[in-house]
Amino acid sequence: MSEPTEPRAIVAAEPELIAARPPRRWVKNPSVLLFVLVAGLITGLVFWLRSIGGADALFERYGLWAPILSVPLHAVIAVAPIPSEVFAVAAATAYGWPIGTAMAWAGWTLGSMMQWALARRGAVDFDLDAKLDQLPRFLAKLPVHHPLFLICVRWVPAGFHIANIAAGVRGVPWRRHLWTAAVGSFPIAVLFAGIGAGISLL
Repeated sequence: MSEPTEPRAIVAAEPELIAARPPRRWVKNPSVLLFVLVAGLITGLVFWLRSIGGADALFERYGLWAPILSVPLHAVIAVAPIPSEVFAVAAATAYGWPIGTAMAWAGWTLGSMMQWALARRGAVDFDLDAKLDQLPRFLAKLPVHHPLFLICVRWVPAGFHIANIAAGVRGVPWRRHLWTAAVGSFPIAVLFAGIGAGISLL
């Protein structure tokens, strides 16, 4: 006959069980819910874009509506770690270098503000401002608030996401982030729209 479990053993095991449970505050946190919604939206848009044949098919199928659809679509997909340069190339192939540049520039600038807003909301909800002193020294010393950093970091691989997320987490004012995102995105828009315009001449 097995011995009955002592009440003390049950009480001692309860803290471990409680610690193993996922904290409810993460599930109910607005940032987590917002992130899930945005991730679902991006996933749905990517599958839809692939189902119609990609960005090139978007411009061919929707005609005059294509520029109106492509800019917000470009912005939303740019928030995710997915290459969005295809929109700039496709827009310039369809409409020429100047219009393609303007559309890509608008899409990347809008996407920058969306990603900044998500990062800022997450920083507020998780009180990251109070935890900045726990960052590694080299990260804490990054001149995130300086306009040159916010502009030039966009020109390195993954720099688009680094600039937007760092600015949101560190509390860069939205006006400064807006104009630096616009300035930093413009050369990239010119470059990839130029590639698209060159493809149209082949």
